Amino acid sequence: MQAAQLLTIADLPQGLTHLQLLDAVEVDLLHTNAAALAVLDVGGWHAAASAGKLILADPVAVDLYCAGGSCPEAIQAKAILCNQQTPKWLSKAGDTPVYYDAETPTAVVRPGKSVVYEEVQPLAVQ
Repeated sequence: MQAAQLLTIADLPQGLTHLQLLDAVEVDLLHTNAAALAVLDVGGWHAAASAGKLILADPVAVDLYCAGGSCPEAIQAKAILCNQQTPKWLSKAGDTPVYYDAETPTAVVRPGKSVVYEEVQPLAVQ
């Protein structure tokens, strides 16, 4: 599958940008000197990913956070996907389910119907 639209956050102005991609698909992008945050809204279901040192005045609640090397405290997720088997932040995940795959952990979203995590296994919080 190919992307219909490719966005590079570095090319966007600093601050908050809202984009309507499809009827039921929107994305909010926050770009600062220190960090970037993308929150995808697919029919009311929200996924987020970030890079850099993310500091927010208020927490952001999402259904899924796609974590990399960090998992910011400002993101309050119902579930976390990652591609590291022992991420440094795992002990801070608390009761939040964390799912892992070394290659491409995937969330398949069918708006208003279902969300399925594919090719993942749950990680035990230490």
